[in-house]
Amino acid sequence: MAIIKNSIVLQNATGTLGEFFVKNFRGQKILARKPFQRKKSHSKAAVNGRNNFAATVLISKTINKQPVLKEVWKFANVEASSPYQKMMAYNAKRVDNGILTTSNVITPGGIPITLNSASIQDNFLNLDFTLPANDYIIFPAHLYVFLYFNEYNSSMFVLNYKMFEPSPVENYTINFGLDDNIMKALKKDARPVIYIAAIGSVSNKNVEYCSETAAVQL
Repeated sequence: MAIIKNSIVLQNATGTLGEFFVKNFRGQKILARKPFQRKKSHSKAAVNGRNNFAATVLISKTINKQPVLKEVWKFANVEASSPYQKMMAYNAKRVDNGILTTSNVITPGGIPITLNSASIQDNFLNLDFTLPANDYIIFPAHLYVFLYFNEYNSSMFVLNYKMFEPSPVENYTINFGLDDNIMKALKKDARPVIYIAAIGSVSNKNVEYCSETAAVQL
């Protein structure tokens, strides 16, 4: 940006001059370059890249809004500058054609967990999963459940359940009542991807113990 002084050619000019434009700013005539406008590529690769990025942002932002999960990612062994960037880096390579998959995660790893079955009946989400007995996830523990609806504006909902005692047989059956927003999403997309992970209620050296992520598409 330049101030125009003593120019016979430009002193009374206004509007555009090639890649520059002339305007009045605080009583002075200014010559400035037009902002560069990058053309958006509509190639298949470029569109797929933007869609993959949007899906990665969706799951990472949703995880990042959960304080306990954010703390877990803070100490994850992933090369990135922040918990959010770690979530992004970890999940980006697991997106397929702009859609989150059962390979995406809400935790960076941990104790094995197996999602044996998941179903939705009469406004309830029914989960059956196995979490082996261990000395790391100390009860009461939290079960996080993420529901991803690709066909409903690429939406994601979070459910949280507090497990007060460990199961003596290492198997858990939990039912969630679903609110109107989730039921509305189900009318548009009856096959959401469901992610679950268990988080211990205490930490050791500031690291929250957690399970792996188990996922299934209904």
